[in-house]
Amino acid sequence: MEIILYAGDKNKCIADVLKDSNIKDVLMQSDFISYNEYTILEKELNKINIKAKNIENPVGKLRLIKDESEQELLRNACRITDLSFGFICNLKYIELVSYMESTLAIETEKFLMSSGGSGRSFDFVVANNADSSKPHYMSGSKKIIDGLLLMDYGVLYNHYCSDITRTIFIGSKINKKLKEIYKIVKDAQLMAVDFCREGIKACELDNIARSFITDKGYGENFGHSLGHGVGLEIHEPPWVNSKNEEVLKEGMIVTIEPGIYVESLGGVRIEDMVIVRKNGCENLYKSPKELVQIY
Repeated sequence: MEIILYAGDKNKCIADVLKDSNIKDVLMQSDFISYNEYTILEKELNKINIKAKNIENPVGKLRLIKDESEQELLRNACRITDLSFGFICNLKYIELVSYMESTLAIETEKFLMSSGGSGRSFDFVVANNADSSKPHYMSGSKKIIDGLLLMDYGVLYNHYCSDITRTIFIGSKINKKLKEIYKIVKDAQLMAVDFCREGIKACELDNIARSFITDKGYGENFGHSLGHGVGLEIHEPPWVNSKNEEVLKEGMIVTIEPGIYVESLGGVRIEDMVIVRKNGCENLYKSPKELVQIY
């Protein structure tokens, strides 16, 4: 492999290298280049009669099913993540309410690194009370107080990602409606895990959790898909949503993460990563899903 250093116009440099290599056709991966970048580079290549074609990820299908070595790497990533949830649950009440959202995120990341991780797999979500009703909330400098705390985080282990969400309660009092919502989400999540196996369509698995939540009166409060694949990237195929007809196969690794989000009140999400098997699935997490209350 040759590494080429460039200065100035990146696209002109790419065009010159391709021309010198006598390359006439170029395939550009749509997953990793923006439309604007594509059109600029395409224009530069057209000047020297090189044809550019935008394609979807050519190795995406190959990565759908993880081999045994990949599965073991992901097991290790999830093992470390499991330990970190134990670290959070063992915090004393006085410690927890002394943290800001960002501080708890940093302390969790430090624990993950000291336990064998090599980095965080995405920006952590630490959302307290009403902020937890925003599924992609960006944690900041708000102080953690009594109530609901949703944590969505993960670690990198040898380039492979983990992804977990747990929701806990802080303080001696629990909002009755949020406690009810917690049970609904937990039951929907356990049900989907139980039905996950080779042969089920992604949309059918999504529907199992979504129908249960809808029957309980919260269908409009479950606004995202049930899950997604995880591997070298934190979000990758297969997509476990209401429209994907793809049939799950043994060796695929997906998240199962139903949620209910009520504006101005809070949100509950519970997420596991599982390996699809012929007659069920292997849950990569052991972290408890029973209601955790720290007070």
